[in-house]
Amino acid sequence: MNLTYSAIATRRSALWLVATAAFSSTAMAQQNPMQIDVTGSRESASSILTPTKILQGNELQDKLGTTLGATIGNELGVSQTGYGVGASRPVMRGLEGARVQILQNGLSVGDVSAISADHAVASPVANARQIEILRGAAALLYGSGSSGGLVNVVNDRILTTLPDKPTGAVNTSYDTVSNGRAASGVIESSVGSVAVHVDTAINNNQNYRIPGYAEQNGP
Repeated sequence: MNLTYSAIATRRSALWLVATAAFSSTAMAQQNPMQIDVTGSRESASSILTPTKILQGNELQDKLGTTLGATIGNELGVSQTGYGVGASRPVMRGLEGARVQILQNGLSVGDVSAISADHAVASPVANARQIEILRGAAALLYGSGSSGGLVNVVNDRILTTLPDKPTGAVNTSYDTVSNGRAASGVIESSVGSVAVHVDTAINNNQNYRIPGYAEQNGP
């Protein structure tokens, strides 16, 4: 009996030592937590609201089309509606119409192209100085109606500074597919303390011409 009791006591003592050692290791692990270093980059609110893409200068002249959709239709994440040479509106992230807002010099155009895609955008691009494309948070700054994105056409019709000297520009183009002709011009000057800005644009397009004959029920 004494041998049996001693063996049981020895086993209990061994189990107690094992449990104490496990508890001690757990306590040490909790007292020494893992250290994680996180490095962030500081970004200002103004940088978040900057346009995603700005077309200006030679790049704008190379991509300039007869409509706003044709001008920016090949940009990343942007396509265009197809209603002929006169009506082509931008499609951004698969959204169009009222979900893509069109601005001119920071103000909404407010034309019927937002509700009827076969109407042309009221902001001409022939005399634009730059075209700004905004997505995400930058577009939502102008309201919830720009969930797909926003396009701002800047044409300097309202000058913010007096021109030092008279300046002007003339642009012409020709389209072989529709026998289309386009011309535009802009003149800026100042008379005393009054700034003067004059611009005009004209487009003339015919029917599309294709090789051969069109099939009504063709592929």
